[in-house]
Amino acid sequence: ERLNVADTICEIVRDNARLIAQVPESLLRQFITAIQTWGRKARWLRFFEVFLEVCGSPFKRNQDLVLRIVLEDWDWILDLVCDYRKNAISSKFIPKKDPRQGMTMVDLIKDGDHRLKVRSLVKYHYSSINLLSLCCAGKNPGNKARVLQQVPLSTVL
Repeated sequence: ERLNVADTICEIVRDNARLIAQVPESLLRQFITAIQTWGRKARWLRFFEVFLEVCGSPFKRNQDLVLRIVLEDWDWILDLVCDYRKNAISSKFIPKKDPRQGMTMVDLIKDGDHRLKVRSLVKYHYSSINLLSLCCAGKNPGNKARVLQQVPLSTVL
């Protein structure tokens, strides 16, 4: 059976404050590199989520760490618009011959993209928004301000 490294690591550290507190920045950066190298996969963004909460409570150290890493190259890592029309920012992240090229989020949903197990553009968009919201959860006004400064609300809407 094939071992999914991201899911295995997540299950080992899930809700374990001692392990989550010790996660090295280099491990998180490896998954950023994976996204940049092998393409956008929602499960790789969801990997970060387990490090942001312990038993439903925000873990500030990792919120700050993950947000800093993601915002360093946010337009490459996050899909906040889910717009793959010609000349849209996101269109450069899928091959030119991909049949989803030229579609908006509504078109993708109508076409059933959200049902794909792997490489769903809609799921990646949702995971991007969710990751930012988890980085800002709880009493973390610094992160909220950083996200609003870096990513205008009009971009997401």
